[in-house]
Amino acid sequence: MGQKDLPRIGVDLGGTKIEAIALAHGRETFRKRMPTPRGDYEETVAAVAALARDAGPGTVGVGIPGALSIVSGLVKNANSTWLIGRPLKEDLERALERPVRVANDANCFALSEAIDGAGKGARAVFGVILGTGVGGGIVIDGKALIGCNAIAGEWGHNPLPLPGPTDLPLPACYCGRAGCIETYLSGPALEREVRVANDANCFALSEAIDGAGKGARAVFGVILGTGVGGGIVIDGKALIGCNAIAGEWGHNPLPLPGPTDLPLPACYCGRAGCIETYLSGPALEREHAALSGERRSAKEIALVDAVALSRYVERLARALAGVINVLDPDVIVLGGGLSNIERLYTDVPRLWTRYVFSDQVTTRLVRHVHGDSSGVRGAAWLWNDVSS
Repeated sequence: MGQKDLPRIGVDLGGTKIEAIALAHGRETFRKRMPTPRGDYEETVAAVAALARDAGPGTVGVGIPGALSIVSGLVKNANSTWLIGRPLKEDLERALERPVRVANDANCFALSEAIDGAGKGARAVFGVILGTGVGGGIVIDGKALIGCNAIAGEWGHNPLPLPGPTDLPLPACYCGRAGCIETYLSGPALEREVRVANDANCFALSEAIDGAGKGARAVFGVILGTGVGGGIVIDGKALIGCNAIAGEWGHNPLPLPGPTDLPLPACYCGRAGCIETYLSGPALEREHAALSGERRSAKEIALVDAVALSRYVERLARALAGVINVLDPDVIVLGGGLSNIERLYTDVPRLWTRYVFSDQVTTRLVRHVHGDSSGVRGAAWLWNDVSS
């Protein structure tokens, strides 16, 4: 049996779990996972090798949260830091006694979606991971593009194009620079943006000075989100209070609770029946589930913090426009937790036309098909070019 007829075994080496699959002509025949031995390189190698053996005979591809140095062959740029500087490919080949291909997990994601996922049939596919970090992978004619420096698709550490007033000051990035795309478009970046927008005193001050409360002497700003907050502005100045709790409305008890308000919900502050336990996003989710039997997020029930999300959408459009201007891909596939935000797929293409150097943009922005399995499937497809 030639290599082209062997099953394709893929292993996704993540920070918390290692998962392996086997594909026979694209059909899954094996899947198994185990916890990652965090911090222990030798045990990690042993775990990957054990899963690959369990999958049976076949070609082996491994996706990692980093890359292999072109010069040394050692792992670099990995957020699983115990892999850095290690000869992972060489050690796995020695343990398995067969060739192993290793690639960045974003390249694996892009490869999976290009071959039989959301980008199937497209010549040039750019895969984007929007999660704890921001990554990218490029696939041309069904093959992952690695680049001469092994950084092709490393889009998250380009600077955000055309930063405006709402993008300043430039956020610091762990890579040592500031203003990287990752510092604006990762999950933690969106959470930071929401926290800034949800600072109750800042919110109230903004609306009092030149917003909905402009011209009023006394303004009370109310935040209804993951929590419930309030801010007070008198004559254009935020009132802090001698105990720095002015406006802390969410931890007052709900006035006049009736039968539908009982029993009083427990609050994380240690009391029960706080306004926050009735009016926050989680409270809305709880109430909705109780009345309908349907579990939905507060974001699905009612759009919370439209300002932060609008900024996120516009920044993503700018960042992807830069990719289109350089790569001009047929398809851009989004993955990661933030890829589930529905409005990305309508709003971002509408906005990126402002920044793309073309009178028309036919590049499609689509959601992943294989979800969490894209990485491990893509690792298996690292051997897609074998023809004999």
